Order: sequence, then structure tokens, then C-alpha cells
Amino acid sequence: DLTVDPDKLRAACGVTSAKRKVTCERLEKVLGISETVSTTNVHMFDAKMCMRRFATPEAVMEHFFRHRMEAYDRRKAHQGAQMRERVKELSNRARYSTMVHDGE
Repeated sequence: DLTVDPDKLRAACGVTSAKRKVTCERLEKVLGISETVSTTNVHMFDAKMCMRRFATPEAVMEHFFRHRMEAYDRRKAHQGAQMRERVKELSNRARYSTMVHDGE
């Protein structure tokens, strides 16, 4: 069990009056549960699994979205081919059922 004394917490945050509220940002800083991370000079693996330097978060997103769009296009083409095969199969089944029903 963890017990937190509100008065000690306010004192640690530098809030002297009980009527003043402790902000989340200040509380996170006092408790040490947040930190700032630099988003420049980021090194990551690219789509070809090669280490690459990205200067900004926007460069990472641009690279990612370009490759995701290519993957979406490939998936769409594959699903279209699957659907065409399914339509062909179902039309053959319907034709067979019609022929059996008509006695051909």
C-alpha cells in the first residue's frame, strides 16, 4: 500500500497554500515520472533495414508513409485478385446449379 500525504506533496511541489492546486506538469517533475526526449538527430532502421539518420520527426513520418502507401497498394491489388477469383468461382457454381435445375 502506498500512502501519500497531500500536505507533503504540496510542499514538495512548492505550493504553500492548500487552496492552490498542484499542476500535473509540476507533479510529474517532482515525482520524476516524465522526461524530455530530443527529437532531432534520430537514428532508426528504414524500410530496407538499414540504419538511417532522420533529422526531424516529419522526415520519419514522410519515409514511413511513403512505404506504407506502397504496401497498401500491393495489398489492394492482392485483395482485388482474390475477389475476382471468388467471383469467377461463384459464377461457375451458379451456372452449374442453373444447369442442374434446368436438366441440362
